[in-house]
Amino acid sequence: RRYGMADTGPGKASPGSRVIERALLREDPRPLHVIVNAGSNTLAQALLDLEARLPPAEFAAALARLRVFENGAQDNAGAWIANRWSAIHWIRSNYQTYAYAGPSIDGGPDNRGRALELGPHTWPPYAYSGLGQHQWALEHLKGNHGPLLALWPIRQFPRGGVSFLEGGGTIPFLRLLPNGLNAPEHPDWGGWGGRYATTRTPSVWSKHGDVRIDEEGYGLFAMFDELSDTWTDPTSSETYPANIFAPVWRWRAAFFNEFAARADWCIQPFDSANHPPLVRVDGDASTAPLRRALDPGGSLALDASASSDPDGDALTFSWWLYREPGTPGLDLAIDSPADSRTRVTVPANAGPGTAHLILEVSDRSSLHPLTRYRRILLEVTGP
Repeated sequence: RRYGMADTGPGKASPGSRVIERALLREDPRPLHVIVNAGSNTLAQALLDLEARLPPAEFAAALARLRVFENGAQDNAGAWIANRWSAIHWIRSNYQTYAYAGPSIDGGPDNRGRALELGPHTWPPYAYSGLGQHQWALEHLKGNHGPLLALWPIRQFPRGGVSFLEGGGTIPFLRLLPNGLNAPEHPDWGGWGGRYATTRTPSVWSKHGDVRIDEEGYGLFAMFDELSDTWTDPTSSETYPANIFAPVWRWRAAFFNEFAARADWCIQPFDSANHPPLVRVDGDASTAPLRRALDPGGSLALDASASSDPDGDALTFSWWLYREPGTPGLDLAIDSPADSRTRVTVPANAGPGTAHLILEVSDRSSLHPLTRYRRILLEVTGP
């Protein structure tokens, strides 16, 4: 059964809820990310206990540190929490969290009428199917990669057949990796873990009908919902217009290669394994976004030629405009988008806004090429 608010209350503190309490009470100004797989009643118990123990101001400060990512809304406690403590930063992912490799085991259209497609084919030469994914994984992950990867589960069902690769809570963890693209405090910017709103949407219902029945009895609640991207798969040239899964699909090849390369680390010495490149733009090697200001009609030169690879591999470069998180209608011309050096130019009639220029740098490893990024925020000041 699905656990929910019936499983919380006085005297029901669990080891998990105590861990959350201790983390929220630490003197640490950083956000505390809580990832909810399966159900959020453990978090609900921790918050109930803290509210009873703390002065109101201290409890409000603890809530302000929380960043909750809820996978699939699999119990009714999430809506209850969002109703009771509406200030919590709560992302609910009914769909993108399942786009890791699938996107879903449900089959058929979802309750919003969207087809649950398998997504881009990033596991050739195996078949374009859940079984094909597992055959790829048996070669590159589970098989011959040591005792840890041997424990990785095969998603096989008693009724027969296999579904997409088991991902568990992978998507919300991927969005926290410091890869030069991800920005957890700006979920609308997009990254390996998908793209999410920064304005709350009322009643983001669970896609599970039995959970929603309970949620409808909890009163008003609002959460940060998922956003869509329009994306053209560079391998197949297929375009996915305004697709709810595309904010994850567009990075799938990169993070599949990352997983496979890290599996190799389990069995290979450093000199034999592949490692990600180090991206430097204008001499800056950090992963934080670069900010540059431009006037309409102005241009800016950017230089990533000092980027390097720890294994000595040759590098490929790709500069492109991520339109969805930027100001609508703000376009830029990009010179030499496949070179280490480029120049971007703003149209003379451009209005004020922000453009997200993404640099992808990949090594030319023949088996599992690895990619790192740099996000350049171009602030156009207006006429």
